[in-house]
Amino acid sequence: MGKKDEQVDDLTYIAMESVIDFLSKDKKNLDFSTHLIFATKNLERAGDHITNIAETICYLVKGEYLKGSRPKGKVIQE
Repeated sequence: MGKKDEQVDDLTYIAMESVIDFLSKDKKNLDFSTHLIFATKNLERAGDHITNIAETICYLVKGEYLKGSRPKGKVIQE
């Protein structure tokens, strides 16, 4: 599960970089870019919720928490 969560985080990073690049080419893209940023972050957050649900199901089935912490993807520098 952790690897899939990390993949979603990495894809979010790539998508955000693409949106920022798109915006930097023409400031007229601001409105559309803002919507893309929110959509990207919401999809990433949905992935986090899915991971939480999967971890809870594993706990309910096995009676123990998954070992280790979840890896984090790349962080976009502000």
